[in-house]
Amino acid sequence: MTVDFGAMPTDTMKADGLDDAIIGVDASGDQPVLKYDYSKCVAIFMDQNNWSHEDAVEWMEFNVVGAYVGPGTPTYWYEGCEED
Repeated sequence: MTVDFGAMPTDTMKADGLDDAIIGVDASGDQPVLKYDYSKCVAIFMDQNNWSHEDAVEWMEFNVVGAYVGPGTPTYWYEGCEED
């Protein structure tokens, strides 16, 4: 997925090392933010760190999904979630 960062707000946040998991832009809130595929993020952490699935999910939940870093904080899409 290619995102035109020039068209994104200046406070848009990117998750470090997870560019391959970007699946689009979530424009459902007050400002557009990057949207990541949760499963792809987990797979990237497993590959980069030689972690088990369980360890990668734990890291993802605590350090990525659970981290609010301001209005530009990315969102994470879970397979099976309904799109509005």
